[in-house]
Amino acid sequence: MSNLPYLVVSDGKGNTFEVPELRMVGAALNKYMLPGSDELIPLPVGSDLFELPGCKPVGYNPETREFVLLEEYHGQTVSAAAAFMAPAYMQLYRGAYVKAYNAPTLPLYAYTAVGWKNGEFY
Repeated sequence: MSNLPYLVVSDGKGNTFEVPELRMVGAALNKYMLPGSDELIPLPVGSDLFELPGCKPVGYNPETREFVLLEEYHGQTVSAAAAFMAPAYMQLYRGAYVKAYNAPTLPLYAYTAVGWKNGEFY
């Protein structure tokens, strides 16, 4: 699991950053999943990153081997981040998050799981 990219989150001000203590998680069929390294590619040119307001990110703790809900990081409130893949690329995993009851309705985009590894987004 240590070869998985780090979880990427947003600070609510348009900035994204990695959380090195946690690994990225994807969602598929209403389950949290750990992507295989053969299922990941660097984020294609033309893709966009999004903050998902009202959505708390879910990451994977490799030490405890558990999925964890991250509400804060170093005392700062965080939101889930996701990628919108460039045309011609297929999404395998949606972003993993828990939506608050009062979260705003999100536009209908393909919110793809995103991580950070070796200086680039995956």
